Amino acid sequence: EHPTMVDMLYASGPFRTPQKEGYEMLEAAAPWATDLIEWCDVVFVEWWNAPAVWCSRYLPDDKALVVRCHSYEAFTTNPYFTNMQRIDGAIFIADHIREVFLNGFCEPGLALEKTKVIQNIRLLQHLSLSEKSEEAQFTLGLMQYSNWNKDPIFALDILEHLIEVDSRWTLRLVGTPWNATLSDFEQAYRTEFLAKLEPLKQNVIIDPFTRDVEAWRTKIGYILSTSRREGSHESIVEGMATGIIPVLRRWPFMKQFGAPESMFPGIPAFDTAQDAAQFILAQSQRTNREAYRASISEQTLKTYDASVAGPELIEYVQAVHQSVHAGVDT
Repeated sequence: EHPTMVDMLYASGPFRTPQKEGYEMLEAAAPWATDLIEWCDVVFVEWWNAPAVWCSRYLPDDKALVVRCHSYEAFTTNPYFTNMQRIDGAIFIADHIREVFLNGFCEPGLALEKTKVIQNIRLLQHLSLSEKSEEAQFTLGLMQYSNWNKDPIFALDILEHLIEVDSRWTLRLVGTPWNATLSDFEQAYRTEFLAKLEPLKQNVIIDPFTRDVEAWRTKIGYILSTSRREGSHESIVEGMATGIIPVLRRWPFMKQFGAPESMFPGIPAFDTAQDAAQFILAQSQRTNREAYRASISEQTLKTYDASVAGPELIEYVQAVHQSVHAGVDT
C-alpha cells in the first residue's frame, strides 16, 4: 500500500521514525541535550522552528512541552510538521499572531485552550520618558526602512501630506541600507522608493545603522509603523516608552486578524497616509503635549514591560506543568 500525502508530510506510516529511535539519535549527537531533558519537568522551546518540531515528535511522554511563537514562525511551514497533539502549551506574543497561526492549518490542530497570549519579555525601565531635541516636534522616525515589508514609501506619502501644510516636517530613516543583491521584486520596490524620495530629499534624513538608538530617539517626535505585516513591532513599543507619539498604519496583511489595534489598544490606526498625516497635524497642535508624552511613556511601562509579561509567563508554564503531571488537559 502506498503512503498517503499526509503520511509523507507528517512522516507518519512507513515514513515514521519511532519515538525511541529519534530520541536515541539526539542522545548520540548531543548528550548534553538529553541530560537536560532527563533533568527537567518542562521543556520550553523559545521559537516554533525545527527544535519545536523535533520535541513534538520525540520528546519523552513524561515531559511537558511548551513552545513559544513570535511572528515569523507563523508564516513558515513548521506548524505543518508539528505533532500538535503533543503540545501541552503554546505561547504567542500577540493576539493576531495566534489568529494567523491557528487559521493556517486544519488538522491536526492545536486546541485553543492550550494557547496563551503573553507579550514579549522587554526590559523597558531604562527607556523611561526622555528629553527631546527642539527639532523632534516636527520629525518623524522610521526604523529598519530598507525593505518592501517596512514600506518606506508609505512613510514618504505621510511626509508629502505634511509638508504641503508646513515645510518644517522631516522624516528620519535609520537602519542598514538596501542589500547589495535584491530579488527583482525588491529591486523594483527600491527603484520606486528612490523615485518617490527624489523630490522630498530636502526633508528626509537617512541615518546609518547605529547602536546608540536612544540618542537617535531624542530627535524623533513621532515614531512610524508603516509596515504591511508586524508581530509586536518592538521599535514602536520602545519609542513609546521614551514618550514618542506612535503613528500606526493598519497593517494590511494583519488587519483581518485585528491588528494593530489588538497589539496597541486605544491607539488610533490608519489605512491611508492622508489620515495618518491628519492625526500627526492634530497632535502637533496639542497644548498639553508634554503631559501627553508622559502619559504615553507611563502607560507603556505599565503594559509592555517584563514586570508584566514575566510573571504571566512563569505562571502559565507552572500551570501547564501542574496540569500535565496531574493528568489533566491544559
